Amino acid sequence: SPDGSSVLFIREKEPYDHSGPMNVFVVRKDGSGLVRLNPPGTSSLLEGQSWSPDGRQVALVASQGGVFGTAPNAVFVVNVDGTHARRITPWNVTLKAEWSPDGRWIAFDKAESEPVPRDLFVVHPDGTGLRQITSNEDNKMSFAPTWSSDSETLLFIRREYTAGVTDLWT
Repeated sequence: SPDGSSVLFIREKEPYDHSGPMNVFVVRKDGSGLVRLNPPGTSSLLEGQSWSPDGRQVALVASQGGVFGTAPNAVFVVNVDGTHARRITPWNVTLKAEWSPDGRWIAFDKAESEPVPRDLFVVHPDGTGLRQITSNEDNKMSFAPTWSSDSETLLFIRREYTAGVTDLWT
């Protein structure tokens, strides 16, 4: 957490090969207060979560159904005590949700289905103000957004969908 009091982590069930359900948890650094954050009936993935700057909420990516990748997914915002989980983006294919340092935006990548090039979007934590940032009209996909410390710039990976060479873009 931003204040160092808690840890955000993923726990999966056997066979521990990322093929089964994975859940997002938060726990105090002394090991007490374990809370599951993704809503019941959803599964998450390894690196789709981020803390709000004040540490009171988490943005996470969760899919409908038991196994991530077999059903549509979306960005959710949930309080760190596990209450008030709410979906803030449409169901689609999303891999990462990244909260801006000023707390005003959550950046995420989105594709309508796989395999399709993905684009970057931003949305306010309450689900309003959805804006597309990149376009895949040139057959380039954009993913893995990371904010600058002043919340003014996104650093992300961009590459041709069918090529293996990636570049960093802002």
